[in-house]
Amino acid sequence: MILEDVRNCLLGLGFKIGEIITVYDKYYNKNYKVYKIFLNGKSNLENWIKIIGTNNPKHRTKYDFWKKFGYYTPYMNISERIKRLKS
Repeated sequence: MILEDVRNCLLGLGFKIGEIITVYDKYYNKNYKVYKIFLNGKSNLENWIKIIGTNNPKHRTKYDFWKKFGYYTPYMNISERIKRLKS
């Protein structure tokens, strides 16, 4: 299955990820296998940027802000981040 291949690939690249879980859907009265890949934490973020990266200015400035200041302020817009990064 492609999701298992993605999971194994990410594990091979050194990411720490979540497991496959089963959830109950009240609407359909069924259990489903749900594939969720959680990449939480500083080491996963650093690894993602190093290996995969991002060209999305929104996400790149969030990362750059966090690297420069050691924290990130939620809901700051991109123009505010750019202004503070340049100062």
